[in-house]
Amino acid sequence: MKEAGIRGLRFVETRLADQSRIPGTIPLEQLFERLALKLAQLDMHAEIWAPLATVLSQWSRIEACRIPIVLDHMGAFDVSLGVEHRDFQRLLDLVSDGKVWIKLAVCRRQFGDASFAKVRPFHDAFIMAEDRRLVWASDFPFVRYPAWQPEMKDLLGLFRSWINDRGIEQRILVENPTTLYWCS
Repeated sequence: MKEAGIRGLRFVETRLADQSRIPGTIPLEQLFERLALKLAQLDMHAEIWAPLATVLSQWSRIEACRIPIVLDHMGAFDVSLGVEHRDFQRLLDLVSDGKVWIKLAVCRRQFGDASFAKVRPFHDAFIMAEDRRLVWASDFPFVRYPAWQPEMKDLLGLFRSWINDRGIEQRILVENPTTLYWCS
């Protein structure tokens, strides 16, 4: 698996509009019941795509897996609750304590507005919490999006304009992924 470039497994608790599971996804329960030990033995991580409330309600079980945890789609927080909401603040604590990695995919937190202005305060809060636990993500190929889809070059340009610090940019785009995915 390592030779094939596989570094972890993705577990999905995000549901479709009708609350059904996304076809072909592995539920988080499988991590707890069957796969955490295998991932640990293989020195791999678990990537979780789940609403933040779900992650936090299952945190003790997730942490007990004793493997690196990557939260997809910026931890799937609810933008409408704001940066000061206790769930987002708890997520920031997990990031600053080095307990999770965050994939910075801004386009999954706000649809239809190419400025992503509502997401920026959350993005900035992650940077302030611990930029060494962040990796950039585009979310390409943009499946299950509404009619509007972002452009990859625009997302990367937006990221660079928000960071405006080449050292942090280098960490998030190069050094952190190298550490997380142990590429050489």
